[in-house]
Amino acid sequence: MIMINKHSISIILLIFSLSLACSSDDDEVMMPDILDITWYHSYEEDTDNYEVYRTESFDFPPARFRYGFQLQASGSGWELTPGPADVPLTIAGQWQYIEEDNAFLLSLQSDDTKTFTVVDHQQDILKLIVQ
Repeated sequence: MIMINKHSISIILLIFSLSLACSSDDDEVMMPDILDITWYHSYEEDTDNYEVYRTESFDFPPARFRYGFQLQASGSGWELTPGPADVPLTIAGQWQYIEEDNAFLLSLQSDDTKTFTVVDHQQDILKLIVQ
């Protein structure tokens, strides 16, 4: 006998909603499958309108540090930030999807909150407005 609790149903519904298309007017933005992938800021490709993030397989130019984050299917997540003495610091948190904004809200244990609004997504590139 399979037991399903409310938490399991919530996760299933969340994953299902991530696969649906969100649209506004004539522009359609597909909700990307970005979970369980570490995304690194490719700041060299940023524009005035969005920031660019790529997977670790991308051939980044040399940099002292690259901000990164991951949203996990379990609802947890983390961000990679510069730490003391140039040692990267990983800060854990929880995330939720905001469908009407096509955005992810990452609440970190450091009491910081990041909102990632998805502008575009392809297999190895993610364009975001980060607030």
